Amino acid sequence: MLWFHLVAAVMAVGGVYFLRLILMPIVKRDGCEHAPALSAKVTQKFRKLVWHSIALLLVSGGVLLWLTWPDIVRGSSMKRHLLELKILLALALFTISLLITIPSPSLEHIRQRAPLLLLVNLALALIILLLAAVRHAIS
Repeated sequence: MLWFHLVAAVMAVGGVYFLRLILMPIVKRDGCEHAPALSAKVTQKFRKLVWHSIALLLVSGGVLLWLTWPDIVRGSSMKRHLLELKILLALALFTISLLITIPSPSLEHIRQRAPLLLLVNLALALIILLLAAVRHAIS
């Protein structure tokens, strides 16, 4: 189950990294004549990646939490607090992701800020990964 969790996280973080730090600047800087069509296709594919990743992270995270619950309860309070913070940050990240990718006209004002929100999500993802590493390192 951990493997599924890690794969979903890697795909989502890699997708955001590529979209925000590679593709968007190239399209913007070079004034690509195919930008609208490219953006529409990338958005459609990215939406699927994000939604599948969120679903897999929620399911695998829930199963991992259930499987390790006795150890979490008996374990270090620092590890438990790190896990709680990690879960809260992940929920914030999922919320931002859904607000950006749900194709609703009422959310257009949020999608206008997608470049900034993608950076926020990238930062949240990196913090979550750091918390996971610190939590793993604590005995």
